[in-house]
Amino acid sequence: MRATTCLTLLAAGAIAAFAVHLPTFPVNMQVAGLILMATGIVGFFVPARPSEWVAPEWMRRRILVHGDLPERDLTDTWSAALSHPIGTPFPLLDLWNPLEGRDHLVAVFLALLFLAREKSIELRQDVLGESPVMVVRTAEERQPISES
Repeated sequence: MRATTCLTLLAAGAIAAFAVHLPTFPVNMQVAGLILMATGIVGFFVPARPSEWVAPEWMRRRILVHGDLPERDLTDTWSAALSHPIGTPFPLLDLWNPLEGRDHLVAVFLALLFLAREKSIELRQDVLGESPVMVVRTAEERQPISES
């Protein structure tokens, strides 16, 4: 909200709350004035544009640019895969918490693709499109591919 709008709401609210005395009016002007004043005060603290808001980390979308993948996603996915023994298949969805949202599921899947490219894990599916995707850890440690 702009500063002029906030000041106008504050002024109108103060007039309604403190200067207008209409005992038979169907709306309590003191309460309406206080509401207008509170709205004006809150308007000073809320940014005018949603782009100026600072969202918490869990609300921010992750964007991949030219194949870059955040190292944090790779590390988180690899540490979750380490909890399963080598050679034992486990469902891909074991690595994802539904409370983290679909964006995080996409990040986990992309991290798994990178780990598969490094030959640290394998992705398997018995019947294409019908059975769940299974993840198999194939290495004790990651073997990152050097980009040259």
